[in-house]
Amino acid sequence: MIAIHLALLAVWALRLELRLVFALQNQNTVSFFIAATATTFGTVYSAVLVFLTQTLAMRRSLRTRQMLTATHDSAAAWAGISSAFLQLWQQRAVRRSTIGVASILVYLGTISALHIITSTLFFLDTFNSSQTVNIPTRGLPAYNYFAYDPSKEEDRSRVQQAILDLHKITII
Repeated sequence: MIAIHLALLAVWALRLELRLVFALQNQNTVSFFIAATATTFGTVYSAVLVFLTQTLAMRRSLRTRQMLTATHDSAAAWAGISSAFLQLWQQRAVRRSTIGVASILVYLGTISALHIITSTLFFLDTFNSSQTVNIPTRGLPAYNYFAYDPSKEEDRSRVQQAILDLHKITII
């Protein structure tokens, strides 16, 4: 799991995902493939993560010296997010294992949110790509001399400068 996180971090940091370009006719297929892969990965990853965490937490809970009700409450909370919420709700009378059950509820809630948003983390952004085309020019750029007022000195100097620039272009 650490290797997967490092690989995803490297892809993000190097922005490798932006280098993949697909044709528009393949958009539906690739988009479906990305969504299906992300959902499958998220489901398997979440299941493995919950299994490992649950196993390690239950081992610790059984080895820790605590009241039997606290061990029972944490074991019952690991049955699911609803069970964890119910166990926390029932902790109003006995506050001994409230922190343990609350942490299980937060963990399972976070995993549920991660499972829901995993498929939206990766998506295919569609765009029309422009192709670069070299078009040969057939003459010099045209300047609009009529936009200037010849009665103003500053406009006359602009026109003269534009004419000089045209001559420089043709000389080069």
